[in-house]
Order: sequence, then structure tokens, then C-alpha cells
Amino acid sequence: MAISFLNDVSLPGTSTSLFMADGSNIPVGADDSFLKVVDGEPVWSGSAPPAATPPALRSSTSVSVNGNAQIDIAIPTHVTGDLIIVLCVVSYANLSFFNATTPTGWTRLNASSNASRDYYNSAIYYKTAVSGEPNFQIQAPGSSSAVYTFQTGACAVFKDTTGISNSDIFNNTTKVSSRTVPSITASAANSLEVALVTSSGGSTGTAYEQNFSGTGWSLVEINATQANFYYNYAGIYQVAGGSPAAGQNDMTITTTNTSTGASFSAIIGYTTLRLAPE
Repeated sequence: MAISFLNDVSLPGTSTSLFMADGSNIPVGADDSFLKVVDGEPVWSGSAPPAATPPALRSSTSVSVNGNAQIDIAIPTHVTGDLIIVLCVVSYANLSFFNATTPTGWTRLNASSNASRDYYNSAIYYKTAVSGEPNFQIQAPGSSSAVYTFQTGACAVFKDTTGISNSDIFNNTTKVSSRTVPSITASAANSLEVALVTSSGGSTGTAYEQNFSGTGWSLVEINATQANFYYNYAGIYQVAGGSPAAGQNDMTITTTNTSTGASFSAIIGYTTLRLAPE
């Protein structure tokens, strides 16, 4: 039965109910639940309302810059209200997003400034999408025509989310061939867990791969291997199908030599997010 209302229906009032045109309650589902208004707010009467739809990936893309040029990412498929996240990595002496001007309309969640290890710095930016978003463009300051910046960026667009509800950030310049990315809890169930992982070979020019493992985790986006020195990766991962408020399985990131497959020591950092449902 379709729902219809009389003209000029008003909602205020304690325990005031909304009714069908024939005077019956508005049904919700098939178990005799119905919707009513209490103190001017809609509430359920009967069984609990259906669970919120977990946030989900809408689109993603990435870029790799091998010379002195800015990161320039065309925002992939999006609609107004989506959440856009961009993960950036830069190499070369004393170049850092820490001092970069955040693009208009974006918020910087995290930026490393590793003075003692100047071949690895990263940053995360996010915003709520509007229709027809312009490209995301940024360059770590201090570069010149004589400096190769070796920047990389990965971008993901998520739908059905009100934004970031919790986050955990880890930056460390110690080189390792394996690092655990621990799952984090959320303020509510049906959130989506996302991990943003950066890695750099530092001052070595050895080509390597960023790999992952962990029950329920899947790759969203990672940039293509750069063409030459100072290889960086910006990888975005998620727990497929959403996740409850409790922590999920941890993820393990490993780095391996591209030519030999042997373990390779790299600088690995991560930021883990929980995206709240709408």
C-alpha cells in the first residue's frame, strides 16, 4: 500500500503519530512496526529499525610522478556528499607536505616531517565531494627545476558515509620488511575500515613491491611502480563489506625486491580510518 498524507501535515508534539491516508499507522517492514513522532523527532515503534548501510567504495585512481612536477589527480567518479580521500608520498631531500599549502576546500588529516630521514614524507587529505570536483593538485615545497621529487598519490571515493569517525596514525623512519597494521574500533557498527599505507625505499634505487595480507582485507588502489630512483608507494586498502564496531583482523604489509622476490627493507607508515555510515 502506498503512503500518502493530507495537506499541511505538521510533526510537532509528544507521541504524535503519522498515519496513512486511511488512518492506519505507517508500516515499516513486514512485522507490524510503524513510524511515529516523539518530541518532534521521528522514532520507530515496534522492532528495531534496519541497520544502516555500511559505507562502500565508489571509485579510485592513482598517479606516479618521476620528475619535478606536482601531483595532479583527476577525481574519479563521485557525486555530491561522497567522501574523497587522497594519500600522498614524496621523496628527495627535505621535501615535505608538512609545509605545503593545503588545497582549497580540503582538510589535511596527517603529514609527516621526517627531518632525520629526508627521503620519505607523506600526507593525507580529505573532503566532502561536490558535483564536478576539480583536480587535486599539490607539490611538496622546496623543489626546483633541478630536483626530482618522485611524488606519488592514490585517491579513493567512498559513498554512504558521514565521514571519519576514528583514526590511528603511525609514522616511523626505521626500515623494516614487514609491518603490522592493527585494526581499530569504531563508535558504531556498520562502519567501513580503511587503511592508508605508505612505503619508501629511502635513498636506495632498488625496485620493490608493497604487498599485503590479512583476512577480509582487499586492495582499493596503489600507484604504479615509478620508472626510476626513489621508489614510493601509496596504497589504500579496506575490509570488504564493512565491519562491526569491534576491531577486525589486522593487516600485514611486506616489502619485497621486485627482481628476486626476497625481503626488502623499506620505510613503512600507515593511517587507519573508520568511516561512519549515514
